[in-house]
Amino acid sequence: TDHTITLSITGNKNVLDIGCYPGLLLRYLRLVYGKEIILKGAGLILPTNFLTIMRDRYNIEIDTFFADMYIQTDEISILKNIPIKVNLSDESVDFVFMTETIEHMLSPVPALQEARRLLKPGGKIYITTPNVASLINALFMVLRGSTPNHT
Repeated sequence: TDHTITLSITGNKNVLDIGCYPGLLLRYLRLVYGKEIILKGAGLILPTNFLTIMRDRYNIEIDTFFADMYIQTDEISILKNIPIKVNLSDESVDFVFMTETIEHMLSPVPALQEARRLLKPGGKIYITTPNVASLINALFMVLRGSTPNHT
């Protein structure tokens, strides 16, 4: 079942999309709201041409960060949750979006902590994940043993 969120962004609001690649949400918000709102994105290592297009064409700055890194030693792989640090001030964002992102993280806690740090009092966070019980995901589970592109 699809769920619809009615979003009303008025005035000079700051919006952050964590896990923003390929930028569809940010470009849509720019189209709908124009320059009335300040848009920013954050994500893992992203292609340089994506960063340039988002900055030059859409006036959207994208910050990159590392998260959910594995440390490889001679005998063992150790999961190390590196805290996510977006290059923005505390309580500087009115809306945080994490659309179809959190399910890719080995541990979502650092990302959620960072979102909380960035949100202004009364700010809102919107998190969406795919429906793992959907027909397409069920077929992937039967045929491949996992859902497409998810940890």
